[in-house]
Amino acid sequence: MKSRSLSVCIVTRITSDHSFGGMQYYIDRLASGLSDRGNKVYIITTALPNQPRQTTTYKKRGNITTCFLGGTRPGSYRNGFFRKAYNQFCAVNQNKNFDIVHSQSAAGYGFRGKISIPFITTLFGVSYSETPYQRLIFPKLKVSQKLYHLAKLPKIAVSMRFMHNTAKTSDATIVISDYSANELKRFNPGLPHGQVTRIYCGVTIPPASDIPKSKLKKKLGINNTLVLSSGRVEVQKGVHILIEAWSKMNCDNATLAVAGDGSYLPVLKKMAEDRGIRNVVFLGSLPYDQFTRYFAAADLFVYPELTHPAFGLVAAEAMSYGTPVIGSRHGAIPEVIGDAGLLFNPGDSDDLKDQLEYMLSDTETLDYLSKKSGERVSAFFSSDEMVRQTLELYWKHIKRKRRHA
Repeated sequence: MKSRSLSVCIVTRITSDHSFGGMQYYIDRLASGLSDRGNKVYIITTALPNQPRQTTTYKKRGNITTCFLGGTRPGSYRNGFFRKAYNQFCAVNQNKNFDIVHSQSAAGYGFRGKISIPFITTLFGVSYSETPYQRLIFPKLKVSQKLYHLAKLPKIAVSMRFMHNTAKTSDATIVISDYSANELKRFNPGLPHGQVTRIYCGVTIPPASDIPKSKLKKKLGINNTLVLSSGRVEVQKGVHILIEAWSKMNCDNATLAVAGDGSYLPVLKKMAEDRGIRNVVFLGSLPYDQFTRYFAAADLFVYPELTHPAFGLVAAEAMSYGTPVIGSRHGAIPEVIGDAGLLFNPGDSDDLKDQLEYMLSDTETLDYLSKKSGERVSAFFSSDEMVRQTLELYWKHIKRKRRHA
Protein backbone atom coordinates (compact mmCIF):
# COMPACT_ATOMS: atom_id res chain seq x y z
CA MET A 1 0.00 0.00 0.00
CA LYS A 2 2.80 2.41 0.83
CA SER A 3 3.95 2.40 -2.82
CA ARG A 4 0.88 4.45 -3.86
CA SER A 5 1.54 8.16 -4.08
CA LEU A 6 -0.37 10.51 -1.79
CA SER A 7 -2.17 13.77 -2.43
CA VAL A 8 -1.17 16.08 0.43
CA CYS A 9 -2.72 19.45 1.27
CA ILE A 10 -0.42 21.72 3.30
CA VAL A 11 -2.01 24.81 4.88
CA THR A 12 0.26 27.64 6.03
CA ARG A 13 0.10 31.39 6.52
CA ILE A 14 3.58 31.89 5.04
CA THR A 15 6.05 30.30 2.61
CA SER A 16 9.54 31.05 1.34
CA ASP A 17 7.87 33.01 -1.49
CA HIS A 18 6.87 35.52 1.22
CA SER A 19 10.09 35.60 3.27
CA PHE A 20 12.77 33.37 4.77
CA GLY A 21 12.34 31.78 8.20
CA GLY A 22 12.29 28.50 10.10
CA MET A 23 8.69 27.55 9.26
CA GLN A 24 9.23 28.43 5.61
CA TYR A 25 12.40 26.32 5.48
CA TYR A 26 10.53 23.37 7.03
CA ILE A 27 7.71 23.63 4.48
CA ASP A 28 10.17 23.82 1.57
CA ARG A 29 12.07 20.74 2.73
CA LEU A 30 8.87 18.80 3.45
CA ALA A 31 7.12 19.68 0.18
CA SER A 32 10.24 19.00 -1.90
CA GLY A 33 10.88 15.70 -0.12
CA LEU A 34 7.29 14.54 -0.60
CA SER A 35 7.39 15.57 -4.26
CA ASP A 36 10.71 13.79 -4.87
CA ARG A 37 9.06 10.58 -3.65
CA GLY A 38 6.26 10.90 -6.22
CA ASN A 39 3.62 12.46 -3.98
CA LYS A 40 1.50 15.43 -5.06
CA VAL A 41 1.55 18.50 -2.81
CA TYR A 42 -0.96 21.37 -2.82
CA ILE A 43 -0.05 24.31 -0.59
CA ILE A 44 -2.74 26.81 0.48
CA THR A 45 -1.29 30.07 1.78
CA THR A 46 -1.83 33.82 1.99
CA ALA A 47 -1.44 36.35 -0.80
CA LEU A 48 1.97 37.60 -1.87
CA PRO A 49 2.86 41.23 -1.05
CA ASN A 50 2.70 42.33 -4.72
CA GLN A 51 -0.36 40.24 -5.62
CA PRO A 52 -3.54 41.91 -6.98
CA ARG A 53 -5.76 42.34 -3.95
CA GLN A 54 -8.67 40.00 -4.73
CA THR A 55 -6.98 37.70 -7.26
CA THR A 56 -5.94 34.17 -6.28
CA THR A 57 -2.69 33.21 -8.00
CA TYR A 58 -0.88 29.91 -8.43
CA LYS A 59 2.69 28.68 -8.73
CA LYS A 60 3.52 25.18 -9.99
CA ARG A 61 6.86 23.42 -9.61
CA GLY A 62 6.86 19.73 -10.52
CA ASN A 63 4.43 17.94 -8.20
CA ILE A 64 4.04 21.03 -5.98
CA THR A 65 1.26 23.58 -6.54
CA THR A 66 1.06 26.66 -4.32
CA CYS A 67 -2.19 28.63 -4.09
CA PHE A 68 -1.86 32.25 -2.90
CA LEU A 69 -5.34 33.22 -1.72
CA GLY A 70 -6.70 36.51 -2.99
CA GLY A 71 -8.17 38.89 -0.44
CA THR A 72 -5.88 37.66 2.37
CA ARG A 73 -3.12 39.58 4.10
CA PRO A 74 0.43 38.29 3.34
CA GLY A 75 1.72 36.13 6.20
CA SER A 76 -1.33 36.82 8.41
CA TYR A 77 -4.40 34.94 9.63
CA ARG A 78 -6.46 38.10 9.28
CA ASN A 79 -8.90 38.95 6.48
CA GLY A 80 -10.68 35.62 6.77
CA PHE A 81 -7.74 33.34 6.02
CA PHE A 82 -9.13 30.36 8.00
CA ARG A 83 -12.47 30.43 6.13
CA LYS A 84 -10.91 31.10 2.72
CA ALA A 85 -8.32 28.33 3.14
CA TYR A 86 -11.05 25.79 3.97
CA ASN A 87 -13.23 26.97 1.08
CA GLN A 88 -10.27 26.61 -1.31
CA PHE A 89 -9.67 23.10 -0.01
CA CYS A 90 -13.32 22.17 -0.65
CA ALA A 91 -13.20 23.65 -4.15
CA VAL A 92 -10.16 21.67 -5.27
CA ASN A 93 -10.68 18.48 -3.24
CA GLN A 94 -13.20 17.15 -5.76
CA ASN A 95 -10.42 16.89 -8.34
CA LYS A 96 -7.37 16.48 -6.10
CA ASN A 97 -8.96 13.82 -3.86
CA PHE A 98 -6.66 14.67 -0.95
CA ASP A 99 -5.44 11.89 1.36
CA ILE A 100 -4.33 14.14 4.21
CA VAL A 101 -4.31 17.77 5.42
CA HIS A 102 -1.17 19.05 7.15
CA SER A 103 -1.60 22.33 9.03
CA GLN A 104 1.45 24.44 9.85
CA SER A 105 0.74 25.86 13.31
CA ALA A 106 -2.81 27.35 13.45
CA ALA A 107 -3.26 27.67 9.67
CA GLY A 108 -5.72 24.75 9.54
CA TYR A 109 -7.96 26.19 12.27
CA GLY A 110 -10.89 26.45 9.82
CA PHE A 111 -10.69 22.70 9.02
CA ARG A 112 -11.38 21.52 12.58
CA GLY A 113 -14.08 18.85 12.70
CA LYS A 114 -15.04 19.39 9.05
CA ILE A 115 -12.99 16.80 7.16
CA SER A 116 -13.03 13.01 7.15
CA ILE A 117 -9.40 12.52 6.08
CA PRO A 118 -6.50 12.66 8.59
CA PHE A 119 -5.65 16.13 9.92
CA ILE A 120 -2.06 16.65 11.11
CA THR A 121 -0.62 19.78 12.77
CA THR A 122 3.03 20.78 13.16
CA LEU A 123 3.82 23.19 15.99
CA PHE A 124 7.01 25.27 15.73
CA GLY A 125 6.79 26.75 19.20
CA VAL A 126 4.20 25.98 21.81
CA SER A 127 4.39 28.84 24.31
CA TYR A 128 5.90 32.30 24.72
CA SER A 129 9.42 30.86 24.76
CA GLU A 130 10.55 32.57 21.54
CA THR A 131 9.10 36.00 22.29
CA PRO A 132 10.85 39.10 23.74
CA TYR A 133 9.02 38.67 27.07
CA GLN A 134 11.93 36.64 28.47
CA ARG A 135 13.73 37.79 31.63
CA LEU A 136 17.02 38.24 29.74
CA ILE A 137 15.38 40.53 27.19
CA PHE A 138 12.31 42.45 28.34
CA PRO A 139 13.83 44.29 31.36
CA LYS A 140 16.60 45.69 29.14
CA LEU A 141 14.30 47.12 26.47
CA LYS A 142 13.62 50.84 26.17
CA VAL A 143 10.26 52.04 27.52
CA SER A 144 8.95 52.57 23.99
CA GLN A 145 9.96 49.00 23.05
CA LYS A 146 8.30 47.58 26.16
CA LEU A 147 5.08 49.41 25.36
CA TYR A 148 5.22 48.16 21.76
CA HIS A 149 5.60 44.52 22.83
CA LEU A 150 2.98 44.81 25.57
CA ALA A 151 0.53 46.16 22.99
CA LYS A 152 1.21 43.06 20.84
CA LEU A 153 0.68 40.61 23.72
CA PRO A 154 -3.13 40.21 23.30
CA LYS A 155 -2.66 39.40 19.60
CA ILE A 156 0.01 36.80 20.44
CA ALA A 157 -2.28 35.29 23.10
CA VAL A 158 -5.08 34.91 20.51
CA SER A 159 -2.66 33.25 18.07
CA MET A 160 -1.58 30.84 20.83
CA ARG A 161 -5.20 29.94 21.49
CA PHE A 162 -5.85 29.29 17.80
CA MET A 163 -2.71 27.16 17.60
CA HIS A 164 -3.53 24.98 20.60
CA ASN A 165 -7.18 24.57 19.61
CA THR A 166 -5.99 23.41 16.17
CA ALA A 167 -3.65 20.88 17.80
CA LYS A 168 -6.40 19.58 20.11
CA THR A 169 -8.61 18.66 17.15
CA SER A 170 -5.81 17.10 15.08
CA ASP A 171 -5.34 13.37 14.60
CA ALA A 172 -1.65 13.90 15.35
CA THR A 173 0.53 16.80 16.46
CA ILE A 174 4.15 17.01 15.33
CA VAL A 175 6.67 18.91 17.44
CA ILE A 176 10.20 19.53 16.20
CA SER A 177 12.21 18.74 19.35
CA ASP A 178 11.96 16.93 22.69
CA TYR A 179 12.18 20.35 24.33
CA SER A 180 8.98 21.38 22.51
CA ALA A 181 7.29 18.10 23.45
CA ASN A 182 7.97 18.80 27.13
CA GLU A 183 6.83 22.43 26.77
CA LEU A 184 3.61 21.22 25.14
CA LYS A 185 2.86 18.91 28.08
CA ARG A 186 3.31 21.85 30.44
CA PHE A 187 1.44 24.43 28.37
CA ASN A 188 -1.36 22.21 27.04
CA PRO A 189 -1.72 19.34 29.55
CA GLY A 190 -5.10 18.32 28.13
CA LEU A 191 -3.55 17.19 24.85
CA PRO A 192 -3.38 13.35 24.80
CA HIS A 193 0.25 12.26 25.11
CA GLY A 194 -0.15 9.60 22.38
CA GLN A 195 -1.24 12.28 19.92
CA VAL A 196 2.17 14.01 20.00
CA THR A 197 5.06 12.87 17.79
CA ARG A 198 8.54 14.36 17.78
CA ILE A 199 10.00 14.65 14.30
CA TYR A 200 13.12 16.80 14.14
CA CYS A 201 13.19 19.64 11.63
CA GLY A 202 15.43 18.45 8.81
CA VAL A 203 18.15 20.28 6.91
CA THR A 204 19.58 19.58 3.48
CA ILE A 205 22.89 17.76 3.81
CA PRO A 206 25.40 19.47 1.49
CA PRO A 207 27.45 17.29 -0.88
CA ALA A 208 30.67 15.96 0.63
CA SER A 209 33.62 18.22 -0.14
CA ASP A 210 37.37 17.72 0.14
CA ILE A 211 38.07 21.44 -0.22
CA PRO A 212 39.71 22.65 3.01
CA LYS A 213 38.12 25.56 4.86
CA SER A 214 41.27 27.61 4.29
CA LYS A 215 40.59 27.65 0.53
CA LEU A 216 36.89 28.43 1.05
CA LYS A 217 37.84 31.34 3.32
CA LYS A 218 40.35 32.65 0.82
CA LYS A 219 37.59 32.92 -1.80
CA LEU A 220 35.74 35.17 0.67
CA GLY A 221 38.83 37.31 1.24
CA ILE A 222 39.52 35.92 4.73
CA ASN A 223 42.98 34.60 5.60
CA ASN A 224 42.62 33.77 9.30
CA THR A 225 40.23 31.91 11.60
CA LEU A 226 36.60 32.70 10.74
CA VAL A 227 33.96 32.87 13.50
CA LEU A 228 30.44 33.31 12.14
CA SER A 229 27.09 34.31 13.62
CA SER A 230 23.93 34.84 11.59
CA GLY A 231 20.20 35.40 11.73
CA ARG A 232 17.77 38.26 12.21
CA VAL A 233 19.67 41.04 13.96
CA GLU A 234 17.30 41.77 16.84
CA VAL A 235 18.01 42.11 20.56
CA GLN A 236 16.59 38.64 21.37
CA LYS A 237 19.18 37.01 19.11
CA GLY A 238 21.89 37.99 21.60
CA VAL A 239 24.57 39.07 19.12
CA HIS A 240 25.44 41.95 21.45
CA ILE A 241 26.55 39.30 23.97
CA LEU A 242 28.91 37.93 21.32
CA ILE A 243 30.28 41.42 20.51
CA GLU A 244 30.83 42.02 24.22
CA ALA A 245 32.66 38.69 24.61
CA TRP A 246 34.75 39.37 21.49
CA SER A 247 35.82 42.77 22.83
CA LYS A 248 37.30 41.06 25.93
CA MET A 249 39.48 38.72 23.86
CA ASN A 250 42.87 39.04 22.27
CA CYS A 251 42.00 37.51 18.90
CA ASP A 252 43.97 39.39 16.25
CA ASN A 253 44.35 36.12 14.33
CA ALA A 254 40.57 35.68 13.88
CA THR A 255 37.70 37.45 12.11
CA LEU A 256 34.16 37.67 13.48
CA ALA A 257 31.54 37.86 10.71
CA VAL A 258 27.92 38.75 11.54
CA ALA A 259 25.45 37.93 8.75
CA GLY A 260 21.89 39.23 8.71
CA ASP A 261 19.90 42.42 8.97
CA GLY A 262 17.47 43.93 11.43
CA SER A 263 16.63 46.86 13.67
CA TYR A 264 19.47 46.08 16.12
CA LEU A 265 22.25 46.22 13.51
CA PRO A 266 23.10 49.94 14.09
CA VAL A 267 23.41 49.23 17.83
CA LEU A 268 25.86 46.39 17.18
CA LYS A 269 27.95 48.49 14.79
CA LYS A 270 28.17 51.28 17.34
CA MET A 271 29.06 48.76 20.04
CA ALA A 272 31.94 47.43 17.96
CA GLU A 273 33.10 50.96 17.14
CA ASP A 274 32.94 52.13 20.77
CA ARG A 275 35.00 49.13 21.88
CA GLY A 276 37.56 49.64 19.13
CA ILE A 277 36.99 46.19 17.60
CA ARG A 278 38.59 46.05 14.17
CA ASN A 279 38.31 42.38 13.31
CA VAL A 280 34.50 42.24 13.05
CA VAL A 281 32.64 42.35 9.73
CA PHE A 282 28.90 43.05 9.38
CA LEU A 283 27.79 41.31 6.19
CA GLY A 284 24.17 42.43 6.20
CA SER A 285 21.51 40.38 4.44
CA LEU A 286 22.95 37.81 2.03
CA PRO A 287 21.39 35.71 -0.75
CA TYR A 288 21.00 32.13 0.48
CA ASP A 289 23.72 30.70 -1.79
CA GLN A 290 26.20 33.30 -0.49
CA PHE A 291 25.04 32.61 3.05
CA THR A 292 25.89 28.90 2.71
CA ARG A 293 29.38 29.78 1.44
CA TYR A 294 30.07 31.40 4.80
CA PHE A 295 28.62 28.37 6.61
CA ALA A 296 31.00 26.10 4.70
CA ALA A 297 34.03 28.34 5.23
CA ALA A 298 33.55 29.15 8.92
CA ASP A 299 35.77 27.46 11.49
CA LEU A 300 33.26 28.11 14.28
CA PHE A 301 29.64 29.25 14.55
CA VAL A 302 28.23 31.13 17.56
CA TYR A 303 24.52 30.98 18.43
CA PRO A 304 24.01 33.44 21.34
CA GLU A 305 20.18 33.23 21.44
CA LEU A 306 18.41 34.79 24.45
CA THR A 307 14.99 33.19 23.87
CA HIS A 308 14.19 29.45 24.12
CA PRO A 309 14.09 28.15 20.50
CA ALA A 310 11.82 25.23 19.62
CA PHE A 311 14.62 23.77 17.51
CA GLY A 312 17.68 25.80 16.46
CA LEU A 313 17.72 25.51 12.68
CA VAL A 314 20.71 27.78 12.16
CA ALA A 315 22.84 25.59 14.44
CA ALA A 316 21.89 22.43 12.52
CA GLU A 317 22.66 24.15 9.21
CA ALA A 318 26.10 25.25 10.38
CA MET A 319 26.84 21.75 11.69
CA SER A 320 25.79 20.20 8.37
CA TYR A 321 28.82 21.96 6.83
CA GLY A 322 31.13 20.56 9.50
CA THR A 323 31.16 23.84 11.41
CA PRO A 324 31.02 23.27 15.20
CA VAL A 325 28.72 25.49 17.25
CA ILE A 326 29.00 27.33 20.55
CA GLY A 327 25.41 27.91 21.62
CA SER A 328 23.30 29.23 24.47
CA ARG A 329 22.13 26.66 27.00
CA HIS A 330 18.52 27.53 26.10
CA GLY A 331 15.51 25.76 24.60
CA ALA A 332 16.32 23.02 22.11
CA ILE A 333 19.83 24.34 21.36
CA PRO A 334 21.59 21.79 23.65
CA GLU A 335 19.49 19.04 22.02
CA VAL A 336 20.66 20.04 18.55
CA ILE A 337 24.34 20.60 19.41
CA GLY A 338 24.64 17.51 21.61
CA ASP A 339 28.26 16.36 22.01
CA ALA A 340 29.36 18.08 18.78
CA GLY A 341 29.89 21.57 20.24
CA LEU A 342 29.98 23.67 23.40
CA LEU A 343 27.34 25.51 25.44
CA PHE A 344 27.47 28.69 27.51
CA ASN A 345 25.15 30.33 30.00
CA PRO A 346 22.66 32.54 28.12
CA GLY A 347 23.47 36.24 28.33
CA ASP A 348 26.83 35.60 30.02
CA SER A 349 29.55 37.24 27.90
CA ASP A 350 32.32 36.05 30.23
CA ASP A 351 31.26 32.41 29.88
CA LEU A 352 31.01 32.83 26.11
CA LYS A 353 34.48 34.42 26.06
CA ASP A 354 35.90 31.38 27.91
CA GLN A 355 34.30 28.93 25.46
CA LEU A 356 35.54 30.94 22.47
CA GLU A 357 39.08 31.13 23.81
CA TYR A 358 39.09 27.39 24.49
CA MET A 359 37.90 26.50 20.98
CA LEU A 360 40.13 28.96 19.16
CA SER A 361 43.24 27.86 21.05
CA ASP A 362 42.73 24.13 20.49
CA THR A 363 42.75 23.22 16.79
CA GLU A 364 42.65 19.51 17.60
CA THR A 365 39.32 19.90 19.45
CA LEU A 366 38.01 22.16 16.69
CA ASP A 367 38.83 19.53 14.04
CA TYR A 368 37.29 16.75 16.13
CA LEU A 369 34.04 18.68 16.71
CA SER A 370 33.91 19.62 13.04
CA LYS A 371 33.75 15.93 12.14
CA LYS A 372 31.26 15.20 14.94
CA SER A 373 29.00 18.06 13.79
CA GLY A 374 28.56 16.66 10.29
CA GLU A 375 27.98 13.16 11.65
CA ARG A 376 25.37 14.35 14.15
CA VAL A 377 23.31 16.20 11.55
CA SER A 378 23.43 13.23 9.15
CA ALA A 379 22.27 10.92 11.95
CA PHE A 380 19.44 13.03 13.41
CA PHE A 381 18.57 16.14 11.42
CA SER A 382 18.55 15.32 7.71
CA SER A 383 15.55 16.43 5.63
CA ASP A 384 15.37 12.90 4.18
CA GLU A 385 14.81 11.45 7.65
CA MET A 386 12.23 14.16 8.46
CA VAL A 387 10.25 13.35 5.29
CA ARG A 388 10.49 9.59 5.89
CA GLN A 389 9.12 9.89 9.42
CA THR A 390 6.39 12.31 8.31
CA LEU A 391 5.24 9.94 5.55
CA GLU A 392 5.22 7.10 8.06
CA LEU A 393 2.93 9.19 10.29
CA TYR A 394 0.66 10.06 7.34
CA TRP A 395 0.21 6.39 6.44
CA LYS A 396 -0.41 5.39 10.04
CA HIS A 397 -3.38 7.75 10.26
CA ILE A 398 -4.66 7.05 6.75
CA LYS A 399 -4.84 3.34 7.61
CA ARG A 400 -6.48 4.12 10.97
CA LYS A 401 -9.16 6.25 9.32
CA ARG A 402 -9.87 3.52 6.78
CA ARG A 403 -10.25 0.88 9.50
CA HIS A 404 -12.79 3.03 11.33
CA ALA A 405 -14.64 4.22 8.22
